[in-house]
Amino acid sequence: MTLRALTARVMCMSGAQIVGTNCHFDTDTSLKTIKLMKETLEREGFNNTYLMTQPLAYWTKDCNKQGFIALPEFPFGESIA
Repeated sequence: MTLRALTARVMCMSGAQIVGTNCHFDTDTSLKTIKLMKETLEREGFNNTYLMTQPLAYWTKDCNKQGFIALPEFPFGESIA
């Protein structure tokens, strides 16, 4: 079980009715994460939990685990220094 899937499980065990991802990553990454969460929650019996995602509108292939905010261009689009 991935950390993301485990986090969704723990949130549901704590009473969350909606779990999901924020806008730090692109659509591909966000949908893969939601799929892992859904599979884990269904396996654990949390079939009534809503899943949501709000991906970025652009691809972020060179991001690390912090998403687009870890890029050297953030927040201005290019280095000002």
